[in-house]
Amino acid sequence: MKKILIFLVLLVLALFSCGENNIDNSHEALAAENEALKQQIEALQNTTPEVENITETTKMPNPTTTENITEPPTTTEAPTDAPITTEVPTQPPVVLTLRDLIDSAITKIGAEKDSVILLDNDDTYVLGDGKIAFIQLKGKDNLTTNMIRRGMWREATELLKILQSADELIYTEIIYTFPVVDVRGNSRERIVMRIEISKDSLNKINFDNFVFDNIPNVSNEYFEHEALSN
Repeated sequence: MKKILIFLVLLVLALFSCGENNIDNSHEALAAENEALKQQIEALQNTTPEVENITETTKMPNPTTTENITEPPTTTEAPTDAPITTEVPTQPPVVLTLRDLIDSAITKIGAEKDSVILLDNDDTYVLGDGKIAFIQLKGKDNLTTNMIRRGMWREATELLKILQSADELIYTEIIYTFPVVDVRGNSRERIVMRIEISKDSLNKINFDNFVFDNIPNVSNEYFEHEALSN
């Protein structure tokens, strides 16, 4: 019986000893795990500043930066108003009277007018209905008598060319006056040339090719003072 009790006691002691050894081994393993975990934490703490430095140096693009953003150009179109059309009342064409036509023609050719007389045909001439014009001009002095005469022919030709368009003019008489010195040495304004031409004769002249020296030949009546002939 005593042997059995002793055996039991020894068995309990052996079991208790084994339990202490197991507890010690568990404590040692837990301490080793704690040490390893502590080393991992320290390692993570050592690498954390580098991550912070990276985050400090890496700048995210500013969403408000518009350097590379190209906005489409805004075109402001001016309002297009419809054109305002104002109708200008049409003026009736200005119709020159025969006197106006003669006066403007004399001014255009640079002649010196003495007088212009317009008469209605009173059956004195068998010419038909229309006007008879008596145009008196002053001759221009020149170097020679022949140049004075030819100057009158040239001037009369230019005047007749304009009057050719006057339908109501049925007969034209161009009279030139010029100072003439008589045998006693007295100078007096006299008629030195007269050119008479009817509407029919005037219409037959082609002034594009006409030579003014032929004025005496195309006139119905022609007079020249002897002062111009000498």
